[in-house]
Amino acid sequence: MKRVCAAIQFVKSSPARKAQFKKCMEKEKIGNHNFLCWDVDIRWNSTYLILESAVVYEKAFKRLEENNKPYLHYFDLEYAKQMISFLKLFYNVTIPLSGSHNVTTNTLFHDFLLMHNKLVQYSNGDDYTLAMMASRMKQKIYKYWANIGTLNPMLFIVVALDPRYKLKYLEFCFKMIYENDDAKCFFERVKQGLTLMCEDYV
Repeated sequence: MKRVCAAIQFVKSSPARKAQFKKCMEKEKIGNHNFLCWDVDIRWNSTYLILESAVVYEKAFKRLEENNKPYLHYFDLEYAKQMISFLKLFYNVTIPLSGSHNVTTNTLFHDFLLMHNKLVQYSNGDDYTLAMMASRMKQKIYKYWANIGTLNPMLFIVVALDPRYKLKYLEFCFKMIYENDDAKCFFERVKQGLTLMCEDYV
């Protein structure tokens, strides 16, 4: 990531380099798109956007290397592509969840399950860097999802009310995500909440 940021900073460090890079873009027939993104510490998705924009201009970077060989010896776009495939899922999931004009209650649990399974897969993978990153992300998720007392049961009740899934699906998912005792506790609380809702409706 630091290497990609350094290469982008090289291009944007002066008007002359920026103009030179745009000529490379023209020769490779690459559109302007959003040009090259900067890293923004307070934006969680900036890492993905930076890598994605860098890969879009890969051919322009390679052409720029002809006149600026020293700066590209540490620029690894192949690894950037691996990181994009890792981060894209989380970017696509979190964009609608962070919006204010989308109804997300019915999809939240499924998105969480998808992220959880991918993180487990990556954390057990052969790539050490991705494995460490996935492990840290998994710990961060569990910080918010491991305590049944802090979660709104409605996040799960909407899944149980969907005729495609029902309670059996939730029970199966809880066993896959949590330890046995925690899975039972989660399931019983959701089942109790669903029962109380039905009784209140009656």
